[in-house]
Formats: sequence, structure tokens, C-alpha cells
Amino acid sequence: MPAADKNGVITLEKDVELAATHEFSQDVTLNLNGHNITANDVRALWVKAGTLTITGKGLITSVKPENGSLDDASSVIRVGGEDSNDNTAELVLGKDVT
Repeated sequence: MPAADKNGVITLEKDVELAATHEFSQDVTLNLNGHNITANDVRALWVKAGTLTITGKGLITSVKPENGSLDDASSVIRVGGEDSNDNTAELVLGKDVT
């Protein structure tokens, strides 16, 4: 996953494959820009704190191989910190995100 620019924006220039969950702890805008994020046997994104705003056309998925370890009940994007009472994280999805 590319780093955010000075304005806190990540713009994908190509499809991204993740082998580990990408974590966010501050306000960031993720522009899919017509590209996809595929997480392999892991949750794709975790918003621990701040607001993650996802814009642009694109698809975010987690793929579990036949003998994978990803929990079947796992979400593709987790919102919230380690403590279930932590309400400092937020997710905003644009209309073209799938």
C-alpha cells in the first residue's frame, strides 16, 4: 500500500495485494482510483483510530485459500481499536466503492 501524501490521501496507481492487514490510526482518504485491494488470508484494512474515507471506483476483498487461517466470521474492514468501547474510529464509504 502506498504511503499517504502530505494531505493524508492515498491514491492507488495499481491493484494492491496484501499479505498483512493494513492499519490506519489517523485521518486518511483512500482513493481506489479504479483499482482493487485483495487481502490474502487476512483482513484487508483495520481503522484503529481516526476516519478512513474510501473513494473512487474499486473493490476491497479478503480471500481465504482452501486451507487458510482467516476466520470465516472476519470482516474485510475492521473499525475500532483493540478495546470494544473505543469509539475513536470511523469509516466513510463513497458511492462507487464495492
